[in-house]
Amino acid sequence: MAPTVLPGTDTEQSGVRATGRVSSEFGDFLRSRRDAETPEVAGVSSWGQRRVPGLRREELAQIAGISVNYYTRLEQGQSSNE
Repeated sequence: MAPTVLPGTDTEQSGVRATGRVSSEFGDFLRSRRDAETPEVAGVSSWGQRRVPGLRREELAQIAGISVNYYTRLEQGQSSNE
């Protein structure tokens, strides 16, 4: 049975890959969650002057146990399983 293809996606040999609107919405969601969380609530030591209202990408990646590069690619819709 072929994988289901949702609007705004296309298929690849490895399965269904998000494109354009879908990855943009996912990135917007990730940014909104990161902005809503404060370092104090997340248990992260705050250092230096903050340019963002919530957690820095580095802080969130450390909490999640993933690389900053990978988190940035997810947030920017550039992630791929290739």
